[in-house]
Amino acid sequence: MSKKIKYSLDDDAEEFNFLLVGISCALDQYSVVTILNKQLNIDLGLQSIVPYHLKGNSTFSYNLYTCEVPELYLEFNLISNLSNFESDVIDAGSNDLFASQAVEERARLIKELPKTDYFLIVRGESLEIYEYKVVEVLKGVADFTQIQQIQVDELKNASNLIF
Repeated sequence: MSKKIKYSLDDDAEEFNFLLVGISCALDQYSVVTILNKQLNIDLGLQSIVPYHLKGNSTFSYNLYTCEVPELYLEFNLISNLSNFESDVIDAGSNDLFASQAVEERARLIKELPKTDYFLIVRGESLEIYEYKVVEVLKGVADFTQIQQIQVDELKNASNLIF
């Protein structure tokens, strides 16, 4: 009797080869971009608005700032953990007191990190060389209340950080 060999793809074997730094602060995203550009000597700029689809047909958007530093073989990405404001107008034909008011809704990109405001993602060939320097520079920023290096493979929604 011959044995059957079964092959399958390992869907859980995603490799996240980047540095993920969580930033907590009370600043707006433009101030954070300005601080990062100055402190890290980079030039983050708005690259795109990333859509994120939730169950129930809700779509939220996040501004993605990027910068490539070819001489260091690094790429920097900044994205907010909290979505941009989205406005949905409720049916104006209802008798509800607030029927004609816009409802502003926001969603977290990584729900298990509710106190993290922004994510700095650093990728590149020389990541091992600069990883420690980037984290130490960010820890020295007085406007940032907390800086934490996050283990990506421990996050349930880590795939939300791949764009």
